[in-house]
Amino acid sequence: ELRAANEKQKQKRTRSRRQIPAEEGLSVQEASQLITEPVEAVEAPPPIGREGLRHLYNHERGHYQQ
Repeated sequence: ELRAANEKQKQKRTRSRRQIPAEEGLSVQEASQLITEPVEAVEAPPPIGREGLRHLYNHERGHYQQ
């Protein structure tokens, strides 16, 4: 009984280490190129002020709509 349980645990450990070879993906050269390339900064939109959110506020209930 104990040996069977031990064997089962051993099979689970070896099974979880298997890797499926990727047919598509990045090569080492492509990955290193992506790492070294500078990334363009994307400017965040300006924040919405109180007036911009006013249409969402429910004055009767005293809270914002969901």
